[in-house]
Amino acid sequence: ATLWPLLTESVRVASAAPKLPPWLNRVLDVATLHAEVLLEAGQRGLIPSDAAAWPGLAGIAARRGSTAALKKARALVEVLEV
Repeated sequence: ATLWPLLTESVRVASAAPKLPPWLNRVLDVATLHAEVLLEAGQRGLIPSDAAAWPGLAGIAARRGSTAALKKARALVEVLEV
């Protein structure tokens, strides 16, 4: 109940930044580790639909470059079906 708001809000805040923050890698690591559970919770309605859409994640994944955070975001977009 406390994990998804920390992850989704962190991704949303990071997506609004002109330069990706260094802590984003760790957030994406945790989100990837728990991706299956987060996806299932979103599908069951245990996470509000606006948060289950992972606002900002697709924007991060669409950025140019090949940094670790961008690669992790792209992989997470596929897993979470965003």
